[in-house]
Amino acid sequence: MPEIIAENRLEESPCDLFNKQLDEWQLFIANYNKYREACFGKIIFDNVPWKAGKILLNYRKGSITADLKAIGNGERPCFLCKSARPEQQRWIDWEDYEILVNPYPVSSIHFTIASKKHAPQILDDRIVDMVKLTRIFQNGCVFYNGAKCGASAPDHMHFQVVDTAISDNFTSDLKCFDEGPAIGDSKIYMPHEDTTPFGYYLMEINSDKDIIPIYKTVVDSLPVNGDSPEPMMNVIAFRMGDTTRVVVIPRKKHRPSIYGSEAGMMLISPASIEMTGTFITSRHEDFDRLDNELTQMIYNEVGYTHDEFMDFKTRLQS
Repeated sequence: MPEIIAENRLEESPCDLFNKQLDEWQLFIANYNKYREACFGKIIFDNVPWKAGKILLNYRKGSITADLKAIGNGERPCFLCKSARPEQQRWIDWEDYEILVNPYPVSSIHFTIASKKHAPQILDDRIVDMVKLTRIFQNGCVFYNGAKCGASAPDHMHFQVVDTAISDNFTSDLKCFDEGPAIGDSKIYMPHEDTTPFGYYLMEINSDKDIIPIYKTVVDSLPVNGDSPEPMMNVIAFRMGDTTRVVVIPRKKHRPSIYGSEAGMMLISPASIEMTGTFITSRHEDFDRLDNELTQMIYNEVGYTHDEFMDFKTRLQS
């Protein structure tokens, strides 16, 4: 496991928590061993320099097939609430959250940072907490799945942290981006269309005072469906030198049209991990079938093409 660097003083380091859980929690031990032995594959894009891959993890099926309607109706106990968590699952207190090891890893490190209160999955001003977490997990990538964009617990506010390698597609030199507005000492960027398979915003944050205004500038340019409290989106954040990069990936759909367990369908439910380039599969047939054409089709359906994204760029710069 990579070293986990913590800037803030915690009662226990995330690395120590991770190692203790590997010694004592049988579910986590079994799944972590499965992760290390999992099948990996590359997905090659011909038209853009986008790094993509796939991994077969059968224990992720529960997350991939989460029934949001049943969850919204309160038909299952919340597995992030302390009262419903396994006895073996330890935690570290941090501000208004608890840092937990995720027992169904998609990376060599995988943590869930759950709100101590059972509150809906809405980011808003908690974007500040997300940036703070990049300083605790300086070699990690923090991500937020919107309630209808891959969150398997849309009724309980939480972040996740995985290995920083997940963010590789967003570490390009800023010359590869179009410049947007500057907010204080920070700036908004958009990728050139010949570099990525979909549109997104990248914020280069150089001052904490800019976090909320720059984030709200981005979010205000995105559409909100119905009575939703925020746009559909995935958000990732990570440290890059002395700055923090925050990526907002707008979404127009929860799951692609090929989602399903029937013949010819695939159990692919894109969340932040997939939108960064790593597709989690839970069935051999889906792992074998997934290629660059299907991946681009999925991106086109759940994300925004560069042509569609132009509307947001225009709104942002107006």
